[in-house]
Amino acid sequence: MNGHLEKRSKSSWTVVIELGRDAQGRKRRIRRAVKGPKRLAERVLRELLQELEAGTYVETPKITLADWLRQWLEYHKHSLAPSTVAAYSTIIEKHIAPSIGDIPLASVTPAILESHYAAMLDRGYSTTTVHHNHVVLHKALAKAVRQRLLASNPADAVEPPRPGKWQARALEPEDAMKLLEAIKGDRDYVLIYLALLTGLRRGELCALKWSDVDLERGTITVTRTVLMLRGKHVFGKPKTEAGRRTVCLPPTAVTLLREYRKRQLRSGSTHEEGFVFCNPDGSPLNPSSLSRRFKDLVRRAGLPDLRFHDLRHTHATWLFVQGVHPKVAQERLGHGQISTTMDIYSHVMPGLQKEAAARIEELLGAGKNRWASNGPQLGQKRRSMQATHKAKDLINDGAGGGI
Repeated sequence: MNGHLEKRSKSSWTVVIELGRDAQGRKRRIRRAVKGPKRLAERVLRELLQELEAGTYVETPKITLADWLRQWLEYHKHSLAPSTVAAYSTIIEKHIAPSIGDIPLASVTPAILESHYAAMLDRGYSTTTVHHNHVVLHKALAKAVRQRLLASNPADAVEPPRPGKWQARALEPEDAMKLLEAIKGDRDYVLIYLALLTGLRRGELCALKWSDVDLERGTITVTRTVLMLRGKHVFGKPKTEAGRRTVCLPPTAVTLLREYRKRQLRSGSTHEEGFVFCNPDGSPLNPSSLSRRFKDLVRRAGLPDLRFHDLRHTHATWLFVQGVHPKVAQERLGHGQISTTMDIYSHVMPGLQKEAAARIEELLGAGKNRWASNGPQLGQKRRSMQATHKAKDLINDGAGGGI
């Protein structure tokens, strides 16, 4: 068993491995197309020879990587959020298919994936975008292994670049007031104000109906989200099961929505489905158009560049600064796990840690003065028991949510 390379073009090669002859005396070969420099083709050749030697090589149907990715996504689209399907489709069609999509599925190796990631970084894509490519490839290739189209997942042997550390951005209260003052009277004023007061996502706000709003109780129930796909509104469930939630409104929001509803009814901008925020004909807003309008409003207010999603981060940050328990913040934001909330907003914690330390010192200082007033007649054992009981009281108070 031996192999060699055949040059097809400047950056294209065919890996050929001779397997001898079959029972009819015909030559048996494995031929694999490889895009890239010669060293990549040589590495693919070595990996194939190692698989043949180890007995792990699997001969698969002649399907390209791009076709398999599309087939995989079509199969799983009903179990994924519409936004996830759209994101995966973009990754496949914009990044993977033009680069390595025409390579046969069976020919995909760790070297080819590494070459694809390196090429993306060279073209200026962020490590986060490259990491998302890896996620899609790893999931799709794992499915190919389960269906016995591949002997192993080549993505398992690749360590993608780590995505950069991302930190949520939040407005200071004075900047938020500056923004609201600058956009007063704009069609999106109430929507933007509500985003600050509730932390709802863009798609959740655009999909909100009046039947989801209870102004008597002061609540909004989030049951759906919306995005645009191929020019059409696509409604789906919230991002996570925890995203189906009821959010309490502050009095300011209730008053704001009451007045907004009255104006909406007077103007006749109603719709049979009753969207809270809609176009003049009552149809739902385009979330992408909303983001573009928001960018213009931020510039009008003279503030640094912001995304609409930063309104959500602003709301969450204000919750922590005001001492709201992280579990309550998680439920209000609709995160599936409290670890998600803590990871995203960990940058808020150092200041809160200092405040907590100061409060503990105040408690201990007050306790020290009280203990000292009892005089030296207390024995060491009695003082120790009092300190123990005091500590237990503090712990119990903290467990009840007091700290």
